[in-house]
Amino acid sequence: MISIPYDISLLQEMLKTPDDIGAVLRGHLIIERCLVDKCAQFFPDVEKVYGDRLDTAHCLRLLRLISAPDSLLNPCGKINSLRNKFAHGKLNELTAQHVQELRSLLPDKMKGFVDSNSIKVSDGNGNEVSPATRNLPRIQLSIIVSLLQMQILAANGTFSVEFGPNQSAPKLTWKSIDFDW
Repeated sequence: MISIPYDISLLQEMLKTPDDIGAVLRGHLIIERCLVDKCAQFFPDVEKVYGDRLDTAHCLRLLRLISAPDSLLNPCGKINSLRNKFAHGKLNELTAQHVQELRSLLPDKMKGFVDSNSIKVSDGNGNEVSPATRNLPRIQLSIIVSLLQMQILAANGTFSVEFGPNQSAPKLTWKSIDFDW
């Protein structure tokens, strides 16, 4: 099984990236690595089927099969869509509208972390500066990626067996830890 532990350095690199395309691609990479790891946990033979071609879209389809919550999968899908638009030259700037669309897909408990009035940014010398001066959409995207990463890594797979006319095989179900935000 693939095992990708939480790696803060990827998020730090995402924040340091000087352009939107780099930030979106790094954010997508973080999410994709977590999704691939989670699919390998839930579906131990997934690498035999997909090999190194297991990507975000495949993972989202697989996790939907086990009823992973839309509040997790939809934002991951939106990040994948943004990544594809940047990668194929259809977008070249991350805007407040993109972040707002992404934020709208988050569970209500997470939305407050992305609001501009709750974000504190330092200039590196301990002085607080306006997030708007530090590319607010990129900072918000980084926060969203971090929140999603925690949710994905905290999810657990459990097996339950239902005996009845409509259920003859073990059913894999999704169990998420509900963070006390």
